[in-house]
Amino acid sequence: MNYAKANRLFAVDAKYSDKWEEFFSLISEKQMKDEILWQLLVRQYVCKTDDVDEGWRGEYWGKLMRGGVLIYSHTKDEELYKVLTDAVLKILATQEENGRISAYSQKREFIGWDMWSRKYIMLGLEYFYDICSDVDLKNKIVKALIRHADYIIERVGYGEGQIRIRETSNFHLGYNAFSILQPIVKLYGLTKEDRYLSYAKQMVDAEFEEGGLFYYAKETDKYPFEYPVQKVYEMTSCFEGLLEYYQIVGNDEYLKTAMSYADKILEKDFAIIGASGGHDEYFDNSTKTQVIKTDINKFETCVTVTLMRFFAAIYKLTGEKRYIDAIERSFYNAYIGALTDSENLKGFAIPLFYSYSPVFQNERWVLMGGGKDLSSYAKFGCCIAIGAAGLGTVPTVGVCEDEDGITVALYIEGEYKLSDSKLVIQTDYPHDGRVKLMLSSATNSKKLKLRVPDWCEKCSINGVFVENEGFAEVEIMPNESVVFEMEMPYKLHSSKDVNSEVEETFAITRGPIVLCADSCEADLYKQYDLETVDGCAVGKYDGEKYSIALKSGKTLVMREYSKAGKCYYAPREISVWINCKKD
Repeated sequence: MNYAKANRLFAVDAKYSDKWEEFFSLISEKQMKDEILWQLLVRQYVCKTDDVDEGWRGEYWGKLMRGGVLIYSHTKDEELYKVLTDAVLKILATQEENGRISAYSQKREFIGWDMWSRKYIMLGLEYFYDICSDVDLKNKIVKALIRHADYIIERVGYGEGQIRIRETSNFHLGYNAFSILQPIVKLYGLTKEDRYLSYAKQMVDAEFEEGGLFYYAKETDKYPFEYPVQKVYEMTSCFEGLLEYYQIVGNDEYLKTAMSYADKILEKDFAIIGASGGHDEYFDNSTKTQVIKTDINKFETCVTVTLMRFFAAIYKLTGEKRYIDAIERSFYNAYIGALTDSENLKGFAIPLFYSYSPVFQNERWVLMGGGKDLSSYAKFGCCIAIGAAGLGTVPTVGVCEDEDGITVALYIEGEYKLSDSKLVIQTDYPHDGRVKLMLSSATNSKKLKLRVPDWCEKCSINGVFVENEGFAEVEIMPNESVVFEMEMPYKLHSSKDVNSEVEETFAITRGPIVLCADSCEADLYKQYDLETVDGCAVGKYDGEKYSIALKSGKTLVMREYSKAGKCYYAPREISVWINCKKD
């Protein structure tokens, strides 16, 4: 397929049902509107605190701003907009006469995580620019970005006397620094100044040379865990930049290179909960290694969110279903599992997100990933900063329009504002496979494309069986409804299917939801002999927990992965993979 000529998908505004809007409200109220937090983040640029340890405190402001913008883009909460605006004004006030906005002093610049953090300053400002309603402030942002970027490209690049981009960091072969590609391309989109596109071209061309990151994805059969660098978050950030560049220049090879990287992740490094990088945040063939018990069996929230955003970008460019399937798996399991629920927040000062999530006989880690002191009384971390962007990504792909009609990729109950009408979705998905869709305020019929999830083997539209061929198409008439139904058996997944070298364990999924044993009610080390019908487990859901039938007549109590082991100050072991009964 010539993706350069493919239709682009454009997200529509949505108002979700209360149970889903509560997630947006939680993040907005508990994090985004915390003005003291914003002041502390700005303080890092004033005090140059990253000098002390070559740290990454400078990343927090931009990551949080991007997440805040994405949350606002969905909620249109004017109070949140005011808080974000104030945070932008405060960060602009830290810009030095020479254009620098950095948590490193000029004497200590271009080492450690300086370029990575400058990247996030640019991204935060660029995302805010898109929602900014003040023309004067928009102009100030562009001028600040230009000065910030020009300072960098004068000193860092590929010319004589310049520091090579990847040599500005001694971490992960410098790909944390190289990821500044994305905001540089975005800046070209804002300004149309050729020097930024030329700079981006030099960066991209360098990494397509033999031994470069893009070279490995395009020219070799190696998987990311076999590359010279394996750090998931930073590598994927570079490919996000490549996608931005593709959208400007339209060379299909760039998109295909990013897709090759994504597909190799999905094949070899994507755990059942929709997460990657199970060994200390590095690619490790985690599709296979997830069923091996180790003390480092965990998946970083930064990685989960970055993959969701990366897959979302590819999906919107290509319409390829496998990427939205991956986002759904991540969202309902790894992502919501990492979000600290509201009950745990009452009366306690704890992070809004867990940084690490296990799948095999381990606890949700309370270690603050990427944690740094902001002051003598406050600490913050990378996963806490990036978390909001995961939820904010969902409305950008859930329901989209193009010139052919409406594509429904995520089945979230709510009302969706189309260009000339409204789509209403009624469903209890992901707990129920029945989805009712109604078209109102329309004068003409529309074509609906309904994603048939990868887990779904039997489904129907208005009672007529539908083959799973990616997307099911149906015409929807004004003021009429379409009922899409998906069967949701309790599927069994054997560890032998992903790793033949281990003793057999099993996992259970129902629809997109991964079930999980919690040590508060199940023995994670016991062997279980499941009752099965047609190769599937037999289960019952009571609205909170799942009772899985055993051949003994008893039951194994399980929870959704997103709800298991959530007790921040008294961690419990949980496990997706459960021991099988031996014959």
